[in-house]
Parts: sequence; C-alpha cells; structure tokens
Amino acid sequence: MSKTEQQKSTAADEGIKQLVSTLPTKPDCNSTTNLLYQYQGFWYHQFYLEHLIAAQTHFTPEPNSTILCSYPKTGTTWLKALSFAITTRTHYPPSQSPLLSRFPHDCVPFFELAPSVARNKLLVATHYTIHNSSFYRKGEVGDWRNFLTEEMGARLDKIMADRFAGSGLGLWFSASNQETTN
Repeated sequence: MSKTEQQKSTAADEGIKQLVSTLPTKPDCNSTTNLLYQYQGFWYHQFYLEHLIAAQTHFTPEPNSTILCSYPKTGTTWLKALSFAITTRTHYPPSQSPLLSRFPHDCVPFFELAPSVARNKLLVATHYTIHNSSFYRKGEVGDWRNFLTEEMGARLDKIMADRFAGSGLGLWFSASNQETTN
C-alpha cells in the first residue's frame, strides 16, 4: 500500500471511529466492559461494527458479484466451499482446486473482516444483514431452469448422484414436476 493509500485509509478509519462514537450504546449482557452499538436497527460490538462500516464504504459489488449471507453456525463453511467450487469450476481442474489445500474461509473472505481483500472478489460472505433488496433473489421450485441449461442441470444431477453413491442418500424426482424432493 502506498503512502497516499495509507493516509486515506487512516483518515477513513478515523471517520468510522467518529461515526461509531455518535451511535446509541448499551452494555453487553455478556461482558461488564464491552458496549453494543446500534447501527441501522441492529446492535453490534465495536470491532465488528467498524469493519462492517468499512466494508459498506469500500465494497462495491459488480453485476456478477455473489454475496453469501448466512447466520453464524448455519453451514457457512459448507456454503462457502460449495459456492467457491461452483463459481471457479472452469478455473481449476478438480485435482487442483484450492479447496484441496485451503480452508473455505480463505477462499471466500468475509467482506466485513477484510474489505480490502474482498474489494476485488466476485464471491464474498457476510453474517451481517444486508438491507439492499437488490442483493436478494427469491428462489423458487424449478427456477434453476432460468439460470442453467438442461445439460448443466443433468451434469449437476450426475455429480450429486456420484457423490451420494453408497451413502444411503439420493435425489428423488417427482413425476409431476420433475423437481428434486427429500
């Protein structure tokens, strides 16, 4: 990072700290020394809030960006691994996937914890609420046909059948709509 970039970053950090200092606070019930800060209708610890604001300030999604938004402990690691594998499937042969030697959190950064790293990524993750509804798409049964060709769907079905082979799990299709059910 150049000296000018460092100065801008320091000024931005000071601006964020100034903003945080003006927000409503309340004591954290799990700590006698930490405060929670209210921002955009939610309560955050200062460390996470400063990173969240930095991410909101510096991260500009591209039209083909994917933001994975999940609650903690709901399968985020699995979601990151699956999403990374899908979005980079044409970049690496299966035997050379970065997921074979790196943790999914290294491949798909949390944009609030590493906004400078996430800035140029097309796939990032967050545990924070994103208020802009343009980031969301309502998934519906059969909607995959609007995004994948029949050949792509058949290829995914074969991959899943191969992966589930011998596990006792499988994909079942309804004769009425040819959609996967459990």
